Amino acid sequence: MRSVRNHLKPDGAFLIQVFNPYLPLLAADPSIRRKTSKEFYQDTLSGEKFYAEIQNKYDVGTQVMDSTYFYYSDSDSDEKSFKLRVRQFFPQELDALVEYNGFEIIEKYGDNQFTPFSKKPFYQNILCKIRV
Repeated sequence: MRSVRNHLKPDGAFLIQVFNPYLPLLAADPSIRRKTSKEFYQDTLSGEKFYAEIQNKYDVGTQVMDSTYFYYSDSDSDEKSFKLRVRQFFPQELDALVEYNGFEIIEKYGDNQFTPFSKKPFYQNILCKIRV
């Protein structure tokens, strides 16, 4: 937040985008693979389709979700994987962090189409400026 403050013009604004924690996913059995939210992902250049499953393990103490994505493509049926580690920020926690660091929340959206933040948003998109 200090770096943002140092680079932001006095009348500037910035956007924070993080996933909104999804409680059923946080509480899910970490030994089970699940389908991802899409049937497949498509490479925009080649048109190749990728199929994926995900396995998640959430650490309540650190609020970190460790996810392993398993995937294969139309052209290569050998399964590959990659890991993603994401700190989970709950809505009130993130709002408090923003405000504690001297910023003001201008608006909060639940997706990339500027839908107002609601009960079931996928993202927390927070538009902020320096508090005066």
